[in-house]
This record gives sequence, C-alpha cells and structure tokens, in this order.
Amino acid sequence: MMPWTPPFHGRARNVDLPVVVHAAKLPNALREDVLEVVVARDGQVFFGRVHISPDELPQKIHEGLKGGAEKRIYLRADARAKYADVKKVLDQIRISGVENVSLVMEQASR
Repeated sequence: MMPWTPPFHGRARNVDLPVVVHAAKLPNALREDVLEVVVARDGQVFFGRVHISPDELPQKIHEGLKGGAEKRIYLRADARAKYADVKKVLDQIRISGVENVSLVMEQASR
C-alpha cells in the first residue's frame, strides 16, 4: 500500500482525508478510468460516484478492469471512518484479486 496526495476533481463524495507528512504522487491517479473506492464517515461505500454495498465491490472491480483500468484501487477513507468499515472494504478488494491499493491522503503543510 502506498499513501498518495490527491488532486481528485469532482469524482466521488468528498471525505475528510487523513493528513500525512510524507506522501508520494501517483500521476496515474488522474486518469479518467481509475478504480476509486470511498469509505465515508458513516460507513457508506462508493465505487466511483455510485453508492454500493461492500459485497458488490468484487463484481464492480472486475467490470472496471474489463474496461481497461489500471489494476490498482485508490481508496479514499474518511479520517473518522470506523476501522471495521475500512477493513471490510479492504477484504472485498482482496477477494477481487487486486493487490495494489493506494490509500489517498492529504499532505500536511510544513
């Protein structure tokens, strides 16, 4: 897993991202066909802009990969989301067979 600082524009629901000191930039995250999963503060899960249940993730990920997307998931989890909700999403991503997960974070100002 690799934390990343986002310039996501108008994609899925806005979340308050965790703040980190050291983040890496991943230019492929700006592609239109990235596979983005969002875990909101209240535990709701979004695949792109669509609200789904965590159990639907493996199927949606497979559909996205068939469309030519990079075999990487960009996970945006709200800083106040429950760990159990994030873990459930990570387990579903693992079931889909995708091993590259980038956690999207916000760069702390120095």
